[in-house]
Amino acid sequence: MRLNALFLSLLLLTIRSLSAQTVADFKTKELLVFDFKEKQFPAINGIWYSNNNGQFVRLNMVKQGGDIGPGATFKVAFPNDPRKIYNLDLNLHCSATCVCTNPDGSKQEFIAVSHNSKPEGTIQSLLVSEMDGTYHDFDSGEFIVIKKVASGYECHYSNGKTPYVPMVMSAVDSELGFLFHFPGQPQVKYTCKWLNGDYMARFELKNPNGKKQKYMRVYDSKDARLDKTPNKNEIGGFCKPITYLYPTTPTNVQVKLKTTERLSVTYPEYDSLSGWQVQANPDGTLRTTEGEYFYLFWETEAPPEGHPLPDSGFVIVGKESASFLKEKLSGMGFTPKEYNELIVYWHPILKQSPYVQVHFAYEYLQGGRDYSNPSGKSYCLRAGIDVTPKPETLFRLMMYYSAVAIPRPIPIQKLPKLERKGFTLVEWGGTQGRFGWGCKP
Repeated sequence: MRLNALFLSLLLLTIRSLSAQTVADFKTKELLVFDFKEKQFPAINGIWYSNNNGQFVRLNMVKQGGDIGPGATFKVAFPNDPRKIYNLDLNLHCSATCVCTNPDGSKQEFIAVSHNSKPEGTIQSLLVSEMDGTYHDFDSGEFIVIKKVASGYECHYSNGKTPYVPMVMSAVDSELGFLFHFPGQPQVKYTCKWLNGDYMARFELKNPNGKKQKYMRVYDSKDARLDKTPNKNEIGGFCKPITYLYPTTPTNVQVKLKTTERLSVTYPEYDSLSGWQVQANPDGTLRTTEGEYFYLFWETEAPPEGHPLPDSGFVIVGKESASFLKEKLSGMGFTPKEYNELIVYWHPILKQSPYVQVHFAYEYLQGGRDYSNPSGKSYCLRAGIDVTPKPETLFRLMMYYSAVAIPRPIPIQKLPKLERKGFTLVEWGGTQGRFGWGCKP
């Protein structure tokens, strides 16, 4: 066995929820399964090896050591050849690699192909299982669904304008990954190569003419209606921006949106010519000819092709999103009413993912000065707002998020502190980043 670069996909940070990790070398088709003790990394239950025949042998653990993080090491040997030692040196800083020095000094690359797996299976079975989901090419609008069924796995394709058609999934290719072809066209093959780092959340498809496309996982396969045209709305527009108005005295206010996306829903009803016309009061209540409201609500339906998830932010446990949002929003100056309404909407969505990467884009204008961050300025180019009379303080927050199976270290985002002066407009909303679920996963 020759080993090198075991891409453990930040196993260190996910040991609370993962008990095993499978990695593969696609040149030799060898497999390794690391079975870790929960919350005791690098303590380990065992390491198994297979040459991709479905049979695994448990390796002898000669030595293990090192603290959590770079420097954790394992020395292993085959039961039938205990004198040959293989050294595994984990580097879990960003690149999340594990370098193995073999007895003869040679090295070899392994890539993570599955988690929560038992010491069983082949490269193909592990990869197909891990890739279960619905994928979208934001440039072409095409969709691919890899779906687990009683008989195994199915692959379906849609051009984004018509319902899905079945494709045939061929055997795994040792260099490229999966092979697909349309029924009746076995000679025209499409090769699929996963992009390492976020557990099959994206892959690259190479067409027969050599053109390459990148597909991103946008929601689970169980949510795909194969008899219908894929719903692009599910992959994220600007979801539930809510706008609060706080004048110092009762004031007639006009609010007009300058979004480049099509509005999918508004409340109260938005007039495309005059916008919203309301009487705003210091306590935040809004009155129109239709009745009384506490905020203005709007939503768009277009996918955020031009908005990759910014690098800075936070990686959180999905189930802990409520406490995270309360801490960050209260710290930024949102009132309990404002941040509770955000939490009630977004926590049920974010908690569905094991981990979530979050970035806050904000437009912050006050007294003629612009304190917005770069992502906030970019957001306003696609979703601007005109308010008459002009607020002295305007603070609009757009939460970008990406549901991820494996967290990664990112720069922590610095957040502002809202100071409310004079007539104040406050707004919050959310949208998916380039990778991840949409508004309704």
